[in-house]
Amino acid sequence: MNNSVHASFKYTPFFLNKGLNPLSPMMSEFISEQQAKVSENCLKVFQYVNNRTRALTMAMDNIQVAKDRYKSYAGANRKDTQFQQGEEVVLSTANRNKHSQNRKV
Repeated sequence: MNNSVHASFKYTPFFLNKGLNPLSPMMSEFISEQQAKVSENCLKVFQYVNNRTRALTMAMDNIQVAKDRYKSYAGANRKDTQFQQGEEVVLSTANRNKHSQNRKV
């Protein structure tokens, strides 16, 4: 049972898939069968769809916030350098693949 809240979208994966949090064995003892059955009342269905839509929208917003936060961390030490035509630069070959097909580089 995956009942842990995800860091980026602030919901449990079970809730986003099923629309409700999983019931632990202790919680299921307190809920009667009548309350656990799915009601076909239009109001309950509307509330369920509304809650799911709101949760998924908030999860997508939280994912976007997490992406923006990661982007700011990744770009914190990035330098924006401009080179002019004819300017000489020194390139590092530390990350070059030594077993590449092109042997002329």
